[in-house]
Amino acid sequence: MKDLAHLFVDHWIELPDEEFTKPINYVMAQNGCFEIRDTSIGRATVRTEECPGLQTRLTENVELSIPPIPGALLTTILDFFRAVYREKQQAEAFLQIFLNQEDDTYFLYCPPQRVSGALVQFVRNPELESQHLLVMDIHSHNSMPAFFSGIDDDDEKEDRLYGVIGCVHQSIPHLEFRMGVAGRFIPLDGRDLFDGPALPNSWPQAWLDRCYTSRSPRHSRPGRSLSNRSYSGRSFSGHTMRYRRDERWGEEWEAVFMKAGEWQEEPVFVPKAKKLPRGWSI
Repeated sequence: MKDLAHLFVDHWIELPDEEFTKPINYVMAQNGCFEIRDTSIGRATVRTEECPGLQTRLTENVELSIPPIPGALLTTILDFFRAVYREKQQAEAFLQIFLNQEDDTYFLYCPPQRVSGALVQFVRNPELESQHLLVMDIHSHNSMPAFFSGIDDDDEKEDRLYGVIGCVHQSIPHLEFRMGVAGRFIPLDGRDLFDGPALPNSWPQAWLDRCYTSRSPRHSRPGRSLSNRSYSGRSFSGHTMRYRRDERWGEEWEAVFMKAGEWQEEPVFVPKAKKLPRGWSI
């Protein structure tokens, strides 16, 4: 079959200088892969995701070269996000996970940040980022489900891990993780990133003092005219209903989630004439 395909199909990187010699040609261009074929009425160039005649099939994946992140860091993050939700008018918050590559140990960093119910603006620490490997940016969605907003897609252009923890007011939060690669994203199962469930560690109370309450409107988009490029905005526009997501992390993880800070279940409700998003249930 491979030899037969080569009779009719050719593969190119960039358009060749010479004329095509086969009726079907696949050309890898700057903006993707295209099939070029001559028909009885003219030459057609069509974007394609399949290239017959090639044997290798690839799938998107991430093979991490760093040690697994301690599970205690995840529950510590949840503990802190719940404290911000409780102490800062149900605000969101932001943390970073760094790796000290000299001894392969991870640690959390809380930057100064302006927080509200729909937005986090934080100040980056270039010195810290130059000394240690920034592995993950992670922020909360207070009582909202975890998802990556269009603002997140615009901001998260650097190559590292990103996470969102939503519904921190519930006993079992919602979690989403992904790998950012040159502005593109690969969804990840968070359980593959951490070494296993563990109780949270204590975190400095000074972290709460670094979270300044914002007076900006709840759903306002952050301004992009800030001259200090170390600021980054986070906001969302999504469903305000409280859902349970079908995907669960398992009993062991849920047990430590319930011991990570204070939480208080709120009544589950669905406004009339609203449909549940795919993959969610009450």
